[in-house]
Amino acid sequence: MVFRTAKALAAAGFDVLRFNFRGVGASSGAHDEGRGELEDYRAALAALAARGCMPLFACGYSFGAIQALAAAAGDARVFAVAAIGFPVSMAPEELLRSCGKPLLVVQGSDDPFGSPADVAAEAARAPHAAVAEIAASGHFFEGRAQEVADAVAAFASRELAAAIPTKSSEARPPSKPNESEVRRGP
Repeated sequence: MVFRTAKALAAAGFDVLRFNFRGVGASSGAHDEGRGELEDYRAALAALAARGCMPLFACGYSFGAIQALAAAAGDARVFAVAAIGFPVSMAPEELLRSCGKPLLVVQGSDDPFGSPADVAAEAARAPHAAVAEIAASGHFFEGRAQEVADAVAAFASRELAAAIPTKSSEARPPSKPNESEVRRGP
């Protein structure tokens, strides 16, 4: 999931930094219940900004979605956020609502960590949130990872265009995913 999404964002022209949180895979350190991982995400955003990759788009999958939302909420450099497989049952209650940035939540129709209905109920109270349901998929989006990646890349591209005014127009308001990105059937 993360690899395909990073690849789709890179193909859309974004500079991408993909990393494991502390204690995952070959990374050093130990899991810190989200505290240290939030600092890791903030450090990743700072590293991208230091390389001139501005404005920033934050994205995360599952636990990483929680960290992406928390890190992006107070960071003016971030223009939009995507939360893939958002684990509603593990996230702080106000997290989606506190983001305040254009937000796409991509959720599998059969995700045991948060049904699309649960996510939609939370997102309805968020000012700029949209939910894209990927039908016939669970938390790992079995066989549907490319659809997720393409939806995230399309959202990021649209929101970047909205965030940066062109010579002929002013910035437009954040958009919702178009119907082709919201999958309701197999």
